[in-house]
Amino acid sequence: MVLKKGDINSDATTYDSTDLKFTPYIWLCGVTAALAAFASGFNSAAPNTPESVIRNCDLNAHSSGGLPACLPMSSGTWGLAVGILAIGGLVGGLSAGPAANRFGRKWTLICNNAFFIVGAILVATATTVAQFVAGRVIIGIACGAASVVAPMYVAEISTNGARGILGTMYQLFTVIGILVANCAGIGLTSVPGWRYLFGIAIFPPILQVILLLFCTESPGYLLSKNKVDEARVALQKLRSGCVIDNEFNEMISAAHSEEGKEEALNIVQVLKNSRLCKLFIVAMIMHAYQQLSGINSVIFYSTNIFNDIFGVDNSQYVTVGVGCLNLVMTLVSVALIDRVGRKPLLYTSGIGMCVCSVLIVIASIYGVNTLMVVAVMLFVATFAVGLGPIPWMLMPELIPTYAIGAASSTATAVNWLFNFVIGQTFPPMKDALGNYSFLPYAVICALGIAFTLFFVPETKGRNPNEISKQ
Repeated sequence: MVLKKGDINSDATTYDSTDLKFTPYIWLCGVTAALAAFASGFNSAAPNTPESVIRNCDLNAHSSGGLPACLPMSSGTWGLAVGILAIGGLVGGLSAGPAANRFGRKWTLICNNAFFIVGAILVATATTVAQFVAGRVIIGIACGAASVVAPMYVAEISTNGARGILGTMYQLFTVIGILVANCAGIGLTSVPGWRYLFGIAIFPPILQVILLLFCTESPGYLLSKNKVDEARVALQKLRSGCVIDNEFNEMISAAHSEEGKEEALNIVQVLKNSRLCKLFIVAMIMHAYQQLSGINSVIFYSTNIFNDIFGVDNSQYVTVGVGCLNLVMTLVSVALIDRVGRKPLLYTSGIGMCVCSVLIVIASIYGVNTLMVVAVMLFVATFAVGLGPIPWMLMPELIPTYAIGAASSTATAVNWLFNFVIGQTFPPMKDALGNYSFLPYAVICALGIAFTLFFVPETKGRNPNEISKQ
């Protein structure tokens, strides 16, 4: 019987898993892992809409349960309280790789949800600014760990034909989480509504814990621990209905190659290996590029622009519109990633954001509000197509299993570090450069295009062991 590539049915007992694209179980495991991204996106965006209610109110007022109605903060303190999530992300990112190597991808994800839940409870019940900040840091640790382990797990359970689509799930669910938080925030910008907004953040982690109990561990991780029989069972479960001999033998060969004999490497060992070091630096620079492109500054600046143009009450709906556009364009990336490859989408992002940064400068100089709105929208759209999802999926596509823990932790920590730095430095940079504050981002995007052209390998349809041996 001849099957179309990617099809599976109960009679497909002779269908080779190397020709497979998806099974329902792969989807279940991939989407379950991506729930961590939803939680990250939701928690990162949750403070945006109810900001004025949280930090500006009568200190003597109390919401239900005897909790204070608000937590008075200056704009600087508020910016730090919200942005400090990225510092937690840095800590979580650095610690997640070693944890995933020791305890496995699945159980690290399960345990990580405790940080999401505890952090959400602390923020939702905060009686002091210190408690609010502590909760944000703990949530940040969970976000950072999730951004390392979830893409790693998804890459290791995927087929070569599905790795691109499933790899974009992390960014897709992050965007969905941000959009849901913005929509929910409109209805919960009240006292005590803002506490409910932070409180409902416990439900995605609880759901992920339940679903992960039905998901298998990564076969690649099991092989790295010499659990060959368990790895074969896990792979067969993921490739249900297919013959896995060829794929499993390839995994065995990779695990017993000269480099594959080593234990999980630490970051110093990765840097001492010339081939791995080059790939690691590529992935790390792409993570830095994602943040230095100016996406968070554009979103921050656009909020002020929308407030001026549409009014404070209406601007929140425009922000939701931007979130919807981000979601739509991320879905476009999902549809295109395995058809056109990673590099063409990165070129699209880089060129689009470079041009839009220049347009934002022009609109600022001449006061053209319509051009400003269009430029902001297009900036977000082009970011979502390539530079949004691809850095998260690139690391596990470039680095073999025995080195992925240390490499991914370090690169992701760089991402979170620049996330925090950009968030804290953009306001003073805007004060210093005025209308020209987005020119540095245009230059960075231009450099990013050149870096992608000359140094980033195309990973479409290839596994990390093939790429690392080039």
